[in-house]
Amino acid sequence: MWFGKGAKESSAILGRIGETKGILAINTAGTVELRFAYMKGMPPFDEPDHLKSFVDELAAIPGVSFPPGRFEWPNCPLLGLADDASFERFVSAFERALDEMRQ
Repeated sequence: MWFGKGAKESSAILGRIGETKGILAINTAGTVELRFAYMKGMPPFDEPDHLKSFVDELAAIPGVSFPPGRFEWPNCPLLGLADDASFERFVSAFERALDEMRQ
């Protein structure tokens, strides 16, 4: 995880060690940005069905919704993850994704 240095807004970015592109950014504007555009270039998410399965898993979490037409860089409000169960499902999904990338 590393932190941006924006003058107005910034973010904490989650990614693999040594990677310059993160898979998730938590913005000071109160949103979490999912970086599927980067993920689709990283094994095993370079397989379209695997990425779609991950996207579907996230979309099934209560409080997580993606704006229409924003597949590459969707974001959702952090308040949507205020529920403990939703937050845990979201974190678990990304932990599994990072584990899969390490293999």
